[in-house]
This record gives sequence, C-alpha cells and structure tokens, in this order.
Amino acid sequence: MIAEAGIELWGIDFRPELGRWVLRLALDRESGVSLDELTRVHRELNDILDAHDLIPWRYTLEVSSPGINRSLLRPAHYHRFRG
Repeated sequence: MIAEAGIELWGIDFRPELGRWVLRLALDRESGVSLDELTRVHRELNDILDAHDLIPWRYTLEVSSPGINRSLLRPAHYHRFRG
C-alpha cells in the first residue's frame, strides 16, 4: 500500500504516551506527501490492523510526514539531505 504509491516509510514508533499507546508512522517521498495520501494510508492501515487484531490493546494510530525537524534514521536519509 505504501510502497505501491511510491511513498517511503520514514520511521515508525510504538510507545506509551500519557497513559495510552500510540503507533506513529512517518511517511515521505522526494516530492512530499499530501494530506489526502496520509489520510488514505491511515484509513487503509487502520482497517488492516483492526481486521487482523494485530495489537491486542487500545492504541491510537497516527500517520504523518516527518516534518521539517525530521530525524535522520538511516544512511539514505543522510545522503538525501547532505548539503
């Protein structure tokens, strides 16, 4: 679903925050990702996770772009943004 759209999974985080679990995905591509694309991925992924009950407790799913203050997590990220 993500790769087929030419979107890169920039990062993933799953941790408790303020008494609840949050599954956070950051998506990106060279030309950026639109709000419509992020919404579509959120809906599709949410349906898949719910259908297969992959996470047995309550959580919040967040899908966003990494933003301007993004963390560089892999060597490819450093290569892409070197000056």
